[in-house]
Amino acid sequence: AENKLRLALELTANSEEAMERLREALSKAWMESDASLLREQDTQERLQEVMIKCEGLESKEVKKQDDTSEFGHLAKYKNIILRERDRLNGEVIDLEKRLQFQRYYSESLEYINKNNEESMSKLNANLRMLETEKGNFEIKIRSLQNNLDDQKEINTRTALKMESVNRELTETQKKLAKKIADYDQQKHILEKLRNDNAINTRQLLKNDEEITELRKEQRDNEEIIRTLRLEDKVKANTIGQLTKKYKKTLQDHSSISSKLYKLNRLNHTLGEDISRLKNQINALEKDLLNSTYKFDELRRVKENLQHEREALRNNQY
Repeated sequence: AENKLRLALELTANSEEAMERLREALSKAWMESDASLLREQDTQERLQEVMIKCEGLESKEVKKQDDTSEFGHLAKYKNIILRERDRLNGEVIDLEKRLQFQRYYSESLEYINKNNEESMSKLNANLRMLETEKGNFEIKIRSLQNNLDDQKEINTRTALKMESVNRELTETQKKLAKKIADYDQQKHILEKLRNDNAINTRQLLKNDEEITELRKEQRDNEEIIRTLRLEDKVKANTIGQLTKKYKKTLQDHSSISSKLYKLNRLNHTLGEDISRLKNQINALEKDLLNSTYKFDELRRVKENLQHEREALRNNQY
């Protein structure tokens, strides 16, 4: 949860920074556009003044001079206008090339942006899938950890029980050894004193019964010990298997965490690239509009100059 919160805060900060850069770029683009429009308006006003002056001079010369002098005076302005027309034609051709290049570049950026958005969608889907798998692995790890703790507790109780049984077995073996020693001693006495009284005989029989009972108890205790040892082996194998599964699960968890970190970094990088490409697309669209407007203005100026040229040719003839 802390990692997700940190990632969300980083993405929010990056988004705010990208928006601020976008605002600055748009403001700069508008300022450049306004400056370009002002320069274009100033050029058009100067050209209009030149045209008005040319028309005024032409009217005055018509009244004052004859046809030959009028043609020579207007020829000077005619050359100026033709040179201006040629220059504007060159600018129009250059602007058409730039307009075509900017359209091609804008289409390329849109295609790249679309591919990046599709890649980002796929990465987001993979990210969600990995987060789900990570949650499942964490649940499995907790379950295995709980099972391992339970097995350790059972093993501890079994070890304590085995220690108690071993102590009882030791005591029983001591008693058995003592009884066997007593039995051997009494049997030796019985061989020497075969004709002793019945009390010693009954005592011997009683001792035989006790020895039999103790041996039976010893066999029962040995059977219990074998059973406990088998159970201990089974539990040891179970603990070993659980330990292997736990280690493997930890390795898988580490691998998935590494992949998740790399995908988050790639997602963050693609987000920045998409924001940058969107800014470039907006700037190019702005330049495209300005170029289209300037192209239309220059085309109108070209048409006006062609009309003036035709008029001058007509006046010449």
